[in-house]
Amino acid sequence: MEKLEINNIKIKVGNKILQEDISFVAKEGEIIAIIGENGVGKTSLLKNIILELNNKQSEFLKIHTSNKKLGYVPQFRDFNDEVPLSVYDFLTLPLKQKIFPWLSKKEIIKLNNTMKTMKIEHLKNKRIGTLSGGERQRVYLAQALIIDPKIILLDEFTSNLDKKSEIDCMKLVTEITKNNKLITLCITHELSLIDKKYVDKILYLDKDNYTFIDIEEYKNHEQLFKLCKHCAGDKNIYV
Repeated sequence: MEKLEINNIKIKVGNKILQEDISFVAKEGEIIAIIGENGVGKTSLLKNIILELNNKQSEFLKIHTSNKKLGYVPQFRDFNDEVPLSVYDFLTLPLKQKIFPWLSKKEIIKLNNTMKTMKIEHLKNKRIGTLSGGERQRVYLAQALIIDPKIILLDEFTSNLDKKSEIDCMKLVTEITKNNKLITLCITHELSLIDKKYVDKILYLDKDNYTFIDIEEYKNHEQLFKLCKHCAGDKNIYV
């Protein structure tokens, strides 16, 4: 089975160490929710993983897979809404980082299939700046998937969405992860998404320590709920 293995990785911001010696294994087809209060290093963990993925001699990270491509959806994007960039052109950006500036037949097929999977075909010619929050997140996720990555890192990609859009996006991520046997790490503050319907494991970061939980093996569900509620809050419960 293909997997991503994290061994004693440190979470650092500048010279400040937020967490030490974090170790866990993420397997193909799994979604791991990363939760915790603000400032404990969730986003920094993803950034450290990206750095280590680019380090071929990394002592903290091992990828047991032939496909080492990474798809990343950050929490915030420095995107000018006034730029007349269509969804189609936005999705092609990762495919044009090569010698020839045009798309091959294979890439066009891939692009169309990705739009179909993400259910954004009808947005193809619309400008990014005119889309709703939920539509944008689907487009951002589609761009992350366009290069056929094995690993997907999502940093609160459902933030600022209404509850229905949150659930719809998470269902889509779950479907894609399972069908394509991806490895997905997802930071979230939404208690409604920390559910075995969508998540296989939880990495809970607290100040100076962490807890790694397999939802199926975690017997005390009331304690699990309280743990998640501590960092998510009542307002994020979906009814």
